[in-house]
Amino acid sequence: MNRSAVRVSYLALFALAACQVVTGLDGLRIVDAGEQSASSAVRGTDAQVGDGEIGPDGTKGPADAGCRPPPAAACDLLTQCGCKDDQHCQARAASYAPGCFEPGALEPGSVCTSPADCPRGQTCDDRTCRAYCRDDADCSNGICVGLQTKDAKARSVRVCWAQCSPDDMNSCGPGARCRMLQNERGMAGTYCAAPADPCPTLEDGTCDDSRGTGLCADGTDQKDCECQPKLPDARCDAVAQCGCPKAEACAITREASTVSAACLPPTGKNKDDASCKDDAECAPGYVCQFGGTCSRLCTDDAQCGGRSCLPVALSGKPSAGLKICYARCDRMNPICASGTRCAHFDARFEFQGDYCVAPVAKCLAADGVCDEARGSGLCTDETDVVDCCQSSLMGGECDLARQCGCEKKPDTSCVEGRFGEIGRTSVCLAPGPTAANGWCLDDASCGRGLGCSGHVCRPYCDDDADCGQGGRCFYTMRDNEMTSVKVCLSPCSPETNSPCGENTRCLAGAGGEVPESGCTFVPLTTTCPTNNGRCDEPAGTGICAAASDLVDCAPG
Repeated sequence: MNRSAVRVSYLALFALAACQVVTGLDGLRIVDAGEQSASSAVRGTDAQVGDGEIGPDGTKGPADAGCRPPPAAACDLLTQCGCKDDQHCQARAASYAPGCFEPGALEPGSVCTSPADCPRGQTCDDRTCRAYCRDDADCSNGICVGLQTKDAKARSVRVCWAQCSPDDMNSCGPGARCRMLQNERGMAGTYCAAPADPCPTLEDGTCDDSRGTGLCADGTDQKDCECQPKLPDARCDAVAQCGCPKAEACAITREASTVSAACLPPTGKNKDDASCKDDAECAPGYVCQFGGTCSRLCTDDAQCGGRSCLPVALSGKPSAGLKICYARCDRMNPICASGTRCAHFDARFEFQGDYCVAPVAKCLAADGVCDEARGSGLCTDETDVVDCCQSSLMGGECDLARQCGCEKKPDTSCVEGRFGEIGRTSVCLAPGPTAANGWCLDDASCGRGLGCSGHVCRPYCDDDADCGQGGRCFYTMRDNEMTSVKVCLSPCSPETNSPCGENTRCLAGAGGEVPESGCTFVPLTTTCPTNNGRCDEPAGTGICAAASDLVDCAPG
């Protein structure tokens, strides 16, 4: 061989050395600069020299006898061989190629935020430190599944899902919880995992962060975990509508004098000012109050949309400090929703002012304050009769039509009569025996609530509504003069004379200008009272027919 040939062979050898890996005389693997860069990228920026390699600083990696990492891998994830003693093998993003890294300080199975947190042989998968595996046989208590990521490069990396018991709080690593999960095989089971984030069990009535079951991360189940029932023995809050399973709502319950809250299936949909008969007809978070309207429960004005959050009043039910939203109003210019009216709350209540409410049908007991429309407006008319009673006649002591004002005089009713020096007015006297539409001599003859008008006992009234269907309310005559007292002309049947009584008959136009038929008096004949010193013939009282009271009506 000539010198030129030898020179060419040496040049070729050096060129080959520059681009290939060759084996030295001592059996060590020599890596060129290009492969060193690729190897470093696989193992990470802090990756160290692998098994049997010569690094750029001239040091040699540990020679682990029998270590056989996968092709192009610096180390073995399962056996953890191929790295220095103070390192471990991990597959990290973005390449997920195995490399040597310093192990983290966390305990096995702990909750983690990155692979760098996990101890030797484990990586951070779905915020949980999990051991590497190839198949289920590598997992002492669990199954081998792929990393919980959508990155295609990580498909070949698999980790152990450790099975656990929900009843054993110590069956998982620090911070991890025993959760029901569905694995990649489509099967559900309980496995150790970091608390869920986001929480899959929002607003189901159970606190699932660290204050409760711990199955969810802190701050992800706030409504359930911050629910604070305010009523005795309540498991839920009716104002915040929390503490119940998804299919139920928190409703106010009332048993005897106890008010609480319980989770019940929602039944109603009615909200602000809508009519109701009971709480069940109102939407969750509302109660049926006053005369039958749905009112929103609240704890402060901010929840009322411009209304005022005030204590429940006049409910007729125990309230236990409940508050509802009230709409303010002005009694001088009342504007309220249909079915409600502007009522005045005075010093009898925890709060004062004018608010729109549906008047209650069952008013408070007599307390000296009129709560009907003519008074505070809190009650429906005719439900606070005693307190709202006003004399029918000037200077009187009672109301003829409403028959009130005589409560302090038992066994009396309100009739016309003399009261002190006032003259004829409304007074409380014992009722007479005669029923409505029967003949009478005077008011003392008539029963409760009746006055003697035209010698017929007739009910007192204020308007036609007091006289029943077909009846008319008209002013009565006294001594041939019209008075301010009104009585009912009741409808009757000329054919049957019903409901006219003894010595009265059904007559069309009995009320003068009133065209309807009514019971009118028929002068007495055989039943004329005699020998009473009073002439009852037409020349006298007129209640008897002519020549029927000869003794009393005799001249002189």
